[in-house]
Amino acid sequence: MDNYNGYSPPSYSVLFDGQLVRRSDSWLFDSVQIGDSCKPRCNQGDESHIEFFMYDNVYSDALEEYKYKWDLSFSSASASVSGVVSQGPGISSLVHMSMCIPKGSCSTFFISAPNGTRTREVDWGDGPKNETVRLNPVYTLAMDNVTYRKVQWWRVYNQTTNMGSCTVGGLCDEQTQDLFNLKFRTPAEYQELLHPIPAMPRAMINSDQIKWRFGYTVDYNPWDLRYGFADFQYNSRGYDLDSSYGVIECVPKDGCDLSFNMTLSSNIDIGSSPTVESYAVEKNGIQLNDTQKVGPAWSDELMTPFGQN
Repeated sequence: MDNYNGYSPPSYSVLFDGQLVRRSDSWLFDSVQIGDSCKPRCNQGDESHIEFFMYDNVYSDALEEYKYKWDLSFSSASASVSGVVSQGPGISSLVHMSMCIPKGSCSTFFISAPNGTRTREVDWGDGPKNETVRLNPVYTLAMDNVTYRKVQWWRVYNQTTNMGSCTVGGLCDEQTQDLFNLKFRTPAEYQELLHPIPAMPRAMINSDQIKWRFGYTVDYNPWDLRYGFADFQYNSRGYDLDSSYGVIECVPKDGCDLSFNMTLSSNIDIGSSPTVESYAVEKNGIQLNDTQKVGPAWSDELMTPFGQN
C-alpha cells in the first residue's frame, strides 16, 4: 500500500471461504497466507524468517529490463545466498521474497542498484517521447518481525543492512570498532494532535514523528549532535503501530564523545501521544542505562552516552 500524503492508510480485510483471515492497517507492505494446508513459513524452533518487499511502480514503464542485485550472508552457518530483482516491461513492480535462515544468525543483507537512470516512454500531450528518469524504489527488510529498513531509496546504489543476533566479534573489527544496537517498539494506539483538530487516533506514525540520531557532540553542547547515522536512513516511510524496529551498526572508535539522542513523542504539537513505547541502546551487547533529559523544558529529548573511545 503506497502512502496517502501523510494521512493514515485505509484498513483492509482478507476473507477465505467466508472467514476473516486478516484485518490490517499495515503501512506500505503486508502479506498473508491463505488456505487450509498452510504451514509456518519457517521452522519456528530453529529457523528465522526474513521478509523483503520492493515497490518500483514509478518506473514500471521503463523501455528496457534492469536488475537489482542482492546478497544475504548469515554467520551461524557461514553461508550466503544471492539473487536479482528484475524490473522493466511486463514485470510486476511489486516484489516479495521470504527466506528462512538458521535461528540466532547475525545476517547482513547487501543490495545494489543498476546505474541511476533508465529510459521510459511518456506523453505529456505533445506526442510520445523518451524520458530519462532516476530510479528510486521503496523497499522494506525485516527479520523475525523486526523491521530493520523501510526506505525510499534515493541516489544510493549500494546499501547494507545488519539484522538478528550480532556480536562485536562476529560483525565488527574489535580493534577499531564497537557494535551499536538499537531496539524500539511503537505503541498499540496513537493519537495525533493537529490544530485546530482535537487529538484523534491514527493507524500509523509518520516517519518524521520518531526522531533519533547517533553521533558526537560539538563544544559540549548536546543539542549540536553531528550524527553518524539517523532515523531517516532506516525508515522514511512511516511506522506501523505495535511493531518492533531495529538498527545494528559497527561504529568507529574515533576518540569522540559518542551519544544516542531520541525524542519519544511527536514534534507536531504538545498533546500528541508518545510515538515510542520503549527502546534500548546496546554497546557491544551491553544495555546502556545512563539516559538523561536534554534540551529545553518543553522537549522530551533523551540522551544516552555511548562512551568515549
